[in-house]
Amino acid sequence: MDYKLEIFYSIVPDFISENYDFNQTSLIVDEINLVLSKFKLINEEWISDYTMSAKIVSFDSGLNYQGGLKPNLIGRKEDSLKFTVKAKINIDNYVVNWLFGDSVTKVTEREELLKHLPYSISDVFGDHIFEILVLSQISRPFSLKIREGIVFINSQRFRVNLPKILIFRDYLELINTLMYPDIQYLNFYDYFNWIIENKLFFLEIPKNIYQKALINLTYVIAEENDISKFIFKMRILELIYIEGDNHLSHQLETRIQCYLGEMKTFKKKIKKMYDFRSDFVHGTSLLVPFHKSAYENEAQNKFNQGFYDADAFSFLLIISTLQKMYLENRTDLKFKVTLE
Repeated sequence: MDYKLEIFYSIVPDFISENYDFNQTSLIVDEINLVLSKFKLINEEWISDYTMSAKIVSFDSGLNYQGGLKPNLIGRKEDSLKFTVKAKINIDNYVVNWLFGDSVTKVTEREELLKHLPYSISDVFGDHIFEILVLSQISRPFSLKIREGIVFINSQRFRVNLPKILIFRDYLELINTLMYPDIQYLNFYDYFNWIIENKLFFLEIPKNIYQKALINLTYVIAEENDISKFIFKMRILELIYIEGDNHLSHQLETRIQCYLGEMKTFKKKIKKMYDFRSDFVHGTSLLVPFHKSAYENEAQNKFNQGFYDADAFSFLLIISTLQKMYLENRTDLKFKVTLE
């Protein structure tokens, strides 16, 4: 039984003002396609064989809408990142269990199995593609700006949307100001091969820092709420750089600079980032009422600027750290104090 899955991610247009190497987009797509052709990591008994590919195509943006068609957009073509999956399904090995309270019922009727099968196909391959997209933004940061993925199964629109990958390139402006940290563009195929060789590919029970960081990074990418994203970013930095419960801000400030290099200017930037996190979590930062948060006022403007600086800086520190750990073949970081 053959199934064809197509996923379209509309690409957000580039702007000259972004001051970005736009060639990174085509490079990452080519490297993703190479990864898909060389690595077969999906191991389901009911999938007897499959192929996957990725390329940039022109697609009708009117279809990229949660409710189906969006009439005022029909006919407006735009670039999309398209994933194509061709899978051979063995329905005899496909198992669906329904949970009713404390009891589990195995579905045996073929008609019911076939109704449920498209959801399983979308889940299995959609999750795999999302994981690859997350990793791609470590090796070539900001190379993809894509909206939610829409799914077609056997050329029919399927009522599932996959998470977008939308990280703002204006974060890079902070590097131009701070000259810190170091961000590189790395070959994704080589990086992905290292992930597989070191068994880092999104394990449900992580055993080292790198595995834990990748799991948290999925929330940074997929979460819709900016505050939630920031909390997960700080979780990543803390799990990498902090031990115990004492002198947390000092640990973060000294260990980041120990590993990524000393900040020559804006030396208190790391401390300010952590202070913003602490003030927000512990309730000392000033907030205006939610329904007035969009209004122009001094308190909200101060909070917004502090949040933006901390949010952008934390993400850059994460990417720089994960890149350097890969380049040095590290899956954990251990720090010790020495007296000279």
